Amino acid sequence: MKWFYLGLAACFGLLLNLSFAGQLVQPDWCFAILLGVLLSRYETWFWVLPMIGIHDLLIFWSVWVTFPFASFAAMILIYADIQIAPGQPQRWVALSLSCLPLLFTGIDMVSWLLTLTLTIWVWFLLSTKREKVCVEPA
Repeated sequence: MKWFYLGLAACFGLLLNLSFAGQLVQPDWCFAILLGVLLSRYETWFWVLPMIGIHDLLIFWSVWVTFPFASFAAMILIYADIQIAPGQPQRWVALSLSCLPLLFTGIDMVSWLLTLTLTIWVWFLLSTKREKVCVEPA
């Protein structure tokens, strides 16, 4: 059920971006929430990646802005988590790989930094919730 609410929050963030695009300095809410969800659990790729594609289509009028990089980042996460183990280094690579194309779209540097900050916050929040559930008492 929390994934449904996170999807709704991403849709609301997309509405915020479309409504106040030139008036406020704001992060890319939808992309940050969806990327944070993908970084916290790679199993969510089947609904996160289509929503990132819709985000690209609505904001940038093309699917080829962040969607291919987010798809490649999801493949990196899946492969590295299976081969090596779940860890932060591959997630930092996926985060930087997915967020760098935003700089070439003309996004303000402050908005880009806010997007990174929101992504890291969502990733941290969802990862700590999962770790608290998975940790067994000694």
